[in-house]
Amino acid sequence: MDAAVRARTPFPPLRATIALSLATIAALAGVIMAPATPAMAVGTVDVSNTETTGAALNTVPGHLVQQSFVAGRTGRLTSVRILVTRATAPLTVSVHGAGGQLAQPVTVPPLADDWVDTWVEIPLPEAPLVEAGLPYRLEIASTGFTSFPLNDRYAAGALNWPDWMDLLFETLVESAPAAPSDVHASVIHGTDGGVLEVTWSDPVGIGRGDVIQLRATQTGSLTTVPAGVGSTQIDHPGMVAGQTVSVDVRAVTALGQTSPWTTVSTIWSTSADAPSGLTASPAGDRRVALVWTAPPWDGASAITGYVAQVRAVGTQDWVDAPLTDVDGTTGALTGLEPLVPQEVRVAAVNQHGAGAWSAEAAVVPQTVAGAPTWASATALDGAVALALDAPTVTGGGTTLGYVVEHRATGSETWSVPSELAVVGDDVVVSDLENGVSYDFRASLTTSVGAGAWSEVVAIAPRTTAGAPTALAAQPGPGSIALSWSAPTSDGGAPITAYRVRYGVDGTWVEDGMGVTVSGTSAVITGLPDGVAVEVEVAAINAAGLGSPATAIATPFSPASAPTDMTATPFDGGVDVTWRAPADDGGAAIAGYVVEHRAGDGPWSTDGVLVGADGATIDGLANGTPVEVRVAATNGAIGAWASIVATPFVLDPSIVGPSGIPLGGTTLRMGDEITVTAERLPAGAVVELLLQPASESETDGSLMAAVASPSALGAAAIDAGGLSIGRAEVDADGTLSLAGALPSDLAPGSYVLVVDLSDGDVRASVSSAPFAVEAAPAPPQPQEPSIPAPPPAQAPAPTAPAPTAVAGAAHDALPQTGAEPLALLVMLGVALAAAGGLVRRRAAR
Repeated sequence: MDAAVRARTPFPPLRATIALSLATIAALAGVIMAPATPAMAVGTVDVSNTETTGAALNTVPGHLVQQSFVAGRTGRLTSVRILVTRATAPLTVSVHGAGGQLAQPVTVPPLADDWVDTWVEIPLPEAPLVEAGLPYRLEIASTGFTSFPLNDRYAAGALNWPDWMDLLFETLVESAPAAPSDVHASVIHGTDGGVLEVTWSDPVGIGRGDVIQLRATQTGSLTTVPAGVGSTQIDHPGMVAGQTVSVDVRAVTALGQTSPWTTVSTIWSTSADAPSGLTASPAGDRRVALVWTAPPWDGASAITGYVAQVRAVGTQDWVDAPLTDVDGTTGALTGLEPLVPQEVRVAAVNQHGAGAWSAEAAVVPQTVAGAPTWASATALDGAVALALDAPTVTGGGTTLGYVVEHRATGSETWSVPSELAVVGDDVVVSDLENGVSYDFRASLTTSVGAGAWSEVVAIAPRTTAGAPTALAAQPGPGSIALSWSAPTSDGGAPITAYRVRYGVDGTWVEDGMGVTVSGTSAVITGLPDGVAVEVEVAAINAAGLGSPATAIATPFSPASAPTDMTATPFDGGVDVTWRAPADDGGAAIAGYVVEHRAGDGPWSTDGVLVGADGATIDGLANGTPVEVRVAATNGAIGAWASIVATPFVLDPSIVGPSGIPLGGTTLRMGDEITVTAERLPAGAVVELLLQPASESETDGSLMAAVASPSALGAAAIDAGGLSIGRAEVDADGTLSLAGALPSDLAPGSYVLVVDLSDGDVRASVSSAPFAVEAAPAPPQPQEPSIPAPPPAQAPAPTAPAPTAVAGAAHDALPQTGAEPLALLVMLGVALAAAGGLVRRRAAR
C-alpha cells in the first residue's frame, strides 16, 4: 500500500499520542515518558531487540531495520516517525504481531537530500490495532541507501541504518462511536414469512476489529457483522402482508463502546390484485388502445405501473407486449400484427412485480392502406390529369380519400399542389408550368392514417408551340424562299416539324403542293410572277399545331446587269460608276451589290448601296488589277456587270545622262533622258513628250506653257510636244523608257512630260525645267598678230536692243553657248520654284 509522507501535525481532539525515543529510553534505562494526555498510559520499547539485517554498507541488495516494542495499552498505530539520511530508494514500512503482518505495507518515495538528519512522519492508512502488553515489530526496508555516517547518535547494532526513530500511537477514543447512517430496510419474500434486507454506512472511526449489530424489533433476534460490509439480510418469520416491521442498527468497537441504535421500519407487502373492466380498440397503424380499472387491492405496496401480454386468438402462449403511452389506467400497444384477431390482458406492478392478470379483451389491429397504382397520366395545358386504381389492401380503416403530392423532377422536396382537384379516383393538378417535368405520388388515407405512397410518375404539362420568329420571305422567279427561327415557347414539348402553306387569291395550298420544308427553311415553287402570295409557318409538337407566323411576298425575276459601267483608278483605289439595268425584273430596284477581287481571289462584299450610281473602293494595292462587279437587287440579286482596273499613281523617276534628277540640269542635243516607274497598269502606253518651258504657270494644267527660244531649229514643236520615246508598261507593272534629245533641237529651257494612256484612263506628269545648250564649235585658225597703231578716240559704243539678239553676232561667237546660257541660267533660277510647283501638281 502506498502512502504519502506528511509533516508531523497535532492529532484530533480526544486522542493521545505516545512519542517513544529509543535514544531517550536507552539513556533513562526504561523510565516511562509522560504522555501528552495525563490520563493515558504509554507503551514501552525494548531497545535491546533493535537489530539490522541485510547487506553491508553501500551494497545493492539494500537494508532491513527491525524495531521491536511492547504496546503500553490498546490503541491504533496511525504513523511512525524515523530519522533518515539521504535515502535514494523507496521505503517500505510494515507492522508485525504474533500472528503475522497486521496491515498492508506502506511504500513511500525516496527521501531528498534536504531531509538529511530530519525526522519524517510516515502515515499508516489502515491504522493497525495493537493491544496493551503484547510484543510487536516494526520493519523498515529499502533497496538502496547512501552515506550513513557513524557517530554517537547511532547505536552500534544499527550499522548503516539510523536506529534513532519514534513510534507514534493513536490511542482508542474513549467516547462512544457515532451511529451508522443511511440505514434502509426492505422486505424480501421467503417461504416462511420473509427476510429483511438492511443496508447502512459505517460511522467515521470504525475500522478493523469493530462490528455492526442489527436487531429485529418484533422478534428480538440479534445479528452481528464485521464493520465495512455495509449490508446484510435478517430472517423474519411470521410476517403477514400489510404488517409494519422494524430493525435496529448500531456500531460496536473493539473496546466495547457502542453507538445509539438507529431504527428503520418497512411494511410487509405482496403483489397486487388483478385489474378489471379491460377494453381494447384499434387506434392507428398496428396500434391498440387499452382502458382498464385499477385492482381493488394493491398488496400493501404502491402500484408503480402496468404490464400487458398479447396472443393470437386460438393460441395458448402469451407474449409480453410493451405498454406505451400509459396514463393512469389507459395505455396502448403498438407493432401488433394487423388484421389478425388477438387477445390482450394487463396486470398491475408494485415492488413485488406483476400481480394477477385481468380478464382478456379481444381486438383486431388495423393498418394503413397499401399503395395505389396509376391508371393513366395525361399532360394538359398548364395541368395534368391523373387516374388512380385503389390499393388492394385498405388496412381495415374507413376510406377518407387520396393525398397527392408533387415536386419538380430532380428536386428533393415534396409538397401538396396549390391547385388540386380529386374526385373519386381521378385527380387534376393545375397551375403548373408547361415544359417542366413534375413527379407525382399518391396515397390512400383511411381512419388509420395516410397509406403507402404509390410509385412516382413523371409528366410535363404542355400546350401547342408559339409562332415561329424572324420569318423572312425572299421572292424569286416563280418562287419564294422562306427562313425562320424556332418559337420562343415550344409549349412544353419538343417541336417535331413545321407546317408551311401558302395562299394565292384566297386559295390555300398545304404542304406537298410545291412546298419543300427543311428544318427552319422552305422553298415554294410554281408561283406566278408579279402576284402577291401569303405564306404561313406553324410549329408542330405533341400537343398539336401551334400559332402561325405569316408573311406576304411577290415572286419576280432578277434584274439585268447595270449598264455603262466605268472604272477610274487612283492611288490605292478605284472609282466605279454605272447606270440602272435595262430590265428591273418586275420589281423596283432596291439597291446595288458591289463586290471586288484581286486577280482570281475571292470576292469581297462591299455592301449594298441604296439609290447610288457609283462607288469608291479604296485600300487597294497599286499596280494590282482589280475586278469590280455590280448587280442590282430587287429582292433578288440580278445579273452582274464587271470591269477591271488597276490602281496606280504616276510618279516616275526622270534622270539625265549623269543619273541625277533632270530638273535644273543642262543637257546637250543627243543626250538621253531615262524614265522609270513601277506599280503601273500592265500594257499601258507611256510616251515621253518634250515641251518648251514657260516663265510662269498660267492655267494650272499638268503641262507648262512657256515662251519658246527665238529659234527652234529644224524640229518644230507643236502644241502636244515633241515625242522622244514611247513604250508599254511591262506585265509586272514596271516601266523603263529612254529618249534622246534631237540633234537639231534648239538650245533653250524645256520640260519633259510623261504621258500614260490605258484605254480611257489618262495620266500625265512633267519634270522640272532643264536647259539645253548647243554643242561647242570647232576651233578656228589664227592669223599672225600685227601691232596696231594707237587707236583713235572713238565715240562710246551704242548698247544693243534688249528685245532681240542678232543672229550674225551670235554666229560669230565661239560655239560655247556662254552668252545665251548665262541668260538661261538666270531665267532657270527664277523659274525653279515655278517648275517645282508644276512637278508637284503633276505628281498629284
